[in-house]
Amino acid sequence: MRKTLISFALLVASVAPAVAGTVSGEVKIKLQAAMSSYIDSHVVDGIVRHVKLDSGEIVDLVPTKAHPMILTLGDGYVLCTDFRDADGNFVNVDFYVTQVDGRFVVFQSEIANRAPLEALMQKGVVAAVQ
Repeated sequence: MRKTLISFALLVASVAPAVAGTVSGEVKIKLQAAMSSYIDSHVVDGIVRHVKLDSGEIVDLVPTKAHPMILTLGDGYVLCTDFRDADGNFVNVDFYVTQVDGRFVVFQSEIANRAPLEALMQKGVVAAVQ
């Protein structure tokens, strides 16, 4: 998993040479809070259930840690965190966030589906912020 995170960080650095700008500490805190709130609203008895749509398997995931990296996507943001499955394997989760009426809201999450985000990064649609 650490190798995956390092590869992802290198991909961000290589495909997004221009940083999208800076985000204030206050906005970063609000974004992380929105993500945490979204996760908390989906946790039941310490787990988040996920259906693998290709197999129908239901997987129990435990939230572990948020990544400090924030990406921009148009006027929205993408934040990432790690969950763990029952075997202790890391599972990437990406959260797509927008601002609505002055508050940040997660409008989409992708569990173990990093390829679309990487494709957007390759196209230069997503960029890292400082």
